[in-house]
Amino acid sequence: MNPRYVFVGGLHRSGTSLVARWLGSHPEATSFEETGVWEDEGQHVQDVLLPARLLGGPGLFAHHPAARGARVTASRAEFLRARLLASWEPLWDRSAPVRIAKSPPNLLRGPLLQQLFPGAALVVVRRHPIAVALATRRMSRRLRNLDLVEGIEHWLVAHEWLEKQCSELETFVGLDLAEIIARPAVGDGMFETLGMSPVPPPVPLRDTDAPYREEWRALLRSRGTRDDLMARLSPLEERVSRFGYRLRGFVEDSRPSTPSLWPH
Repeated sequence: MNPRYVFVGGLHRSGTSLVARWLGSHPEATSFEETGVWEDEGQHVQDVLLPARLLGGPGLFAHHPAARGARVTASRAEFLRARLLASWEPLWDRSAPVRIAKSPPNLLRGPLLQQLFPGAALVVVRRHPIAVALATRRMSRRLRNLDLVEGIEHWLVAHEWLEKQCSELETFVGLDLAEIIARPAVGDGMFETLGMSPVPPPVPLRDTDAPYREEWRALLRSRGTRDDLMARLSPLEERVSRFGYRLRGFVEDSRPSTPSLWPH
């Protein structure tokens, strides 16, 4: 039986690790574990697709043209598939019919990944853009000065690009991290869309946005900072709202108004 490939993607700090582990905990699935690379991401254990760190890194990579995986010629596709499998297959349990590979840039490479692996599914995890921007700044000392508004613009660039590609995707699942935490049963729909029986989350779920809502609230207490942020964010409000999120309402609730398993 040919294996089924499921690629998990989403911006850094969006919840992709949680979802990949959840999928990998299924008795029919296998995922990368104890590889020795950051978050056991497939991008770090292969040498044909540029990893996010070489595309600008967290909070920037979606701007790089090479991050966007368009379809390639048949001969190039055959070459890429063989090279990727040579790197990944030794890290999977080959007896498992479903194979999981998680990397943030996957959210921009759906058409290419589905060309290389016919029948593959793309699972993308979203999170409120303010939470993503704030959480990304905490990833490393190098990112502490990441501009919050530029971080939100990066979020928009990535998700607007994904939106344009959705019609090309065969099997696609869209999830929101805050919604998963508030209603773990949302995960049942993910598994059902992938043709798998639902399993519970492998770890307890907690409100990971709470500290970022408090950090945002603290930023807004300074009138000068608040006025500057609101002035710069105002032109982005409508674009963000198309995805169901409210910038001005983040301190109350980070969940989107639209449900998960986004249609396309």
